[in-house]
Amino acid sequence: MECFQCQSSYNDHENCPRLLISCGHSLCQKCLTQAFLQGAVTCPECETITESVHLSDFPKNLALLHLKPAPLNDRRQNKSHTRDKSSESIHDASLLCKKHRKKVEGNKSVGMANI
Repeated sequence: MECFQCQSSYNDHENCPRLLISCGHSLCQKCLTQAFLQGAVTCPECETITESVHLSDFPKNLALLHLKPAPLNDRRQNKSHTRDKSSESIHDASLLCKKHRKKVEGNKSVGMANI
């Protein structure tokens, strides 16, 4: 995700996305600092004015921070973890009720004809 104003990718530092409360759009912290004039910011996307006393009144947009792509090493690690889990689920599939797809519990000889 990128800042609408400067087109820089959001990050946890100077390009941290900050929420413009009046309209719900975001600007990076760097652009917000430049746009903050006399207690107000005009959204470059929709031109809604958000008034505030301090820059700190504009909260971090944590949703956008969580959407940023994970580093390549993290993505590779997640893929291998997913593969491990899928092979485990295939192995454990014989222990699942075919009708309810839940783990079979209790005495194996009781009620197994209905499974």
